[in-house]
This record gives sequence, structure tokens and C-alpha cells, in this order.
Amino acid sequence: MKSLTSMAIAAALALFAGWSSASPTSYCNGKSDKVCYTWAVPASAASSGSGNLFIRIQAPVDYQWVGLGTGDEMSGSTMFVIYQDGTGNVTLSTRMGHGHEMPEHSRMRSVRLIEGSGVVNKTMVANIHCGDLGNMHFKGSNNWISAWKTGSSLHTAGIDANIKEHDGHNSFSVDFSEAHLVAGGEGNTSTIHGSIMSVVFLLGYPLGSLLMPIIGKWFIHATWQMIVFIGMWAGFVTGKLAADRTGNWFNAPHVIIGTVVCGLMVIQPILGGLHHRNFVKHQRRTGISHVHIWYGRALMILGIVNGGLGLQLAGASTKLIIGYGVVGLTTSLMYTAGAVRKMLRGAKKHQHEPMKYNGSYSAVALI
Repeated sequence: MKSLTSMAIAAALALFAGWSSASPTSYCNGKSDKVCYTWAVPASAASSGSGNLFIRIQAPVDYQWVGLGTGDEMSGSTMFVIYQDGTGNVTLSTRMGHGHEMPEHSRMRSVRLIEGSGVVNKTMVANIHCGDLGNMHFKGSNNWISAWKTGSSLHTAGIDANIKEHDGHNSFSVDFSEAHLVAGGEGNTSTIHGSIMSVVFLLGYPLGSLLMPIIGKWFIHATWQMIVFIGMWAGFVTGKLAADRTGNWFNAPHVIIGTVVCGLMVIQPILGGLHHRNFVKHQRRTGISHVHIWYGRALMILGIVNGGLGLQLAGASTKLIIGYGVVGLTTSLMYTAGAVRKMLRGAKKHQHEPMKYNGSYSAVALI
């Protein structure tokens, strides 16, 4: 068994752009030790014991395929097999081991190639972002297996391509305590993004909607919500930067849902303006009023739920995710209680006296 070696910081930075300091761990085998594997554990995963893992596989192009798998045997192993696609890129095929047979493709949504992958200087390079693989000891040693086959390129982007039996294989262990990354730009950007969006959806929008029944001034409500709206887009920009650096842009549910929610939120101020105009004209809520109200409620709920998905994507600790859930649930209950109280009070008032407009309130409120 060959010894583990540490890559230079410069190589680590080239592998995972956006991290200020790093000490990934690598292991090489194959002919003349030219097939190399590198592991890097983000600080968040190292501290929580679960989360994302980055893997890099490198091999000369005269290898037909190269594979890396978890565990100490093929049976039950989660495998990452790479080969050339014939267009200057590499194909990543995730597979599950079933004894001494050709492992078959198994789709893994949390595993994907990220920036920097391809064929470079006659070398296949696969930079792989892995979600929580389970049974990984981020503060200790983990068993791995590897295999390789030399020969002509497979020239296919098919993720279920047939691969011939390996020329060689190996098993070894990797100490993940030596593979921790210290978050720099990307980590700070993700933290800023999460902080802004938490304030926006847990506090900003819900409190803004409660200003109408509490204060009764539509202008204050509208101004508050527009400030929060601008803050939301600041959070979106920082999130986009973080997603680009980790290869998550439109590859993760959190990113997709967040982008959709922010895009749809653009319509809400327009609905609010129409809502206010109709209320002043008719002295009562109209159809557009209810669209504005329920549209806003739906987007707030989606935003709060998506925040939890974001914490999971970032590999946050279980305690932090639970804490976020408690705050989100509390906010939702308070908002619901306020909405119900408003509805009951409005219904009672409507039964006893006609609604009169005094210029101070408006249906711009979300509740």
C-alpha cells in the first residue's frame, strides 16, 4: 500500500477556487503512479460530521477508464468512474458495486462534475462535488478502492457505458482529518447570502405584512417591503457568486427554487400597486387584492422552506438546521395568528358598520 501525500497549496487552490487556504489529501496509483485522487473536506462538513465532499480524479488519456469507490470491497461500494466523451471532456458515471461484476450505473442527484473538469494536456481531470455520501468519517480515516483500464478512449457521453474488466486495482485508506479546507471567499459569500435571506424571509417580509393591521399606514408598509425587496436581490447576488464558485448554479433544488421565488417576487409590488388603486377606487378589496395577498403568502412560505434546503446544501450542522426550522415555524405561526385575527376582526367590523376610507389604510397589506 502506497503512502498518502499532501498536495501543495497552489495545486489545492487550482482545484478548488474560492478557498483561501487548504490542505487536500491525495493518493496516486496505476502505472508509474500517474492515476491520482484528491479529497477535500469543507470546514462546515468537518465540524458537523456530515455534508459535502470534493473529489478530484486525474489520469493520462491512455487510460480507457478509471474508477474510485467507497469502502474496502466492490460489494456495496459507491463508485465514480470517468472516461473520455470524445469531445475534449470527461464523462462521470456513478455506479454501485455488486460483487465481482461490472458495476452498473446508479443515478446520484447529489454528485456532479464541476468547473475545471475535462481533458487537459493529455490528462483526464474530473472535479467532483459530492453531497452527503453517508458513513464518511470527516475527522478520521475512510477506506477506498480504485481500479483502472488502459486502452483506447470510449468516446462516449453515455453514463451507462459498458466497461471492460480492469487491468489493476488497489485498496487504501484516507485520513480526512488532513483534508480539511478553510473557507475563504466562497465560505464568506455563502454566509452573507444565508444571513441576508434569513432576515428577508424570516423577519422582513412577514413583519412588513403585519405593519398594515398594526399601524394602518399603507405608505409605511410599501416602503418597508421595497427595502426588504432590495435586500432580497442583494442576497440573490451573493448567492449567485457562491453557487458559481461551487458549481451549484442551477444544479441544486435550493438554487432553482430560490431563483424562481426571487423572479416571481418582482410581480408582487405591481400587484400591490394595483391592489391599492382598486381599494381607493372601490373602498373594498377586489379580485386583485386577494391575488396579491395569497401570492405573497405563497412566496414567503416557499422562501422560508428554501432556506432550510440552503442550509442542507451548505452542509450546516443539524443543530443549526433545527434552529432555523424552529424560528421558521414560530414566524409562520405568528403570521398565521395575525392573519386569522385580522380576518375575524374584519368580518365582525363588516357586520356592524360600513367600511370607510380615511386615506390611511390600504389593501397593499399581505394580510
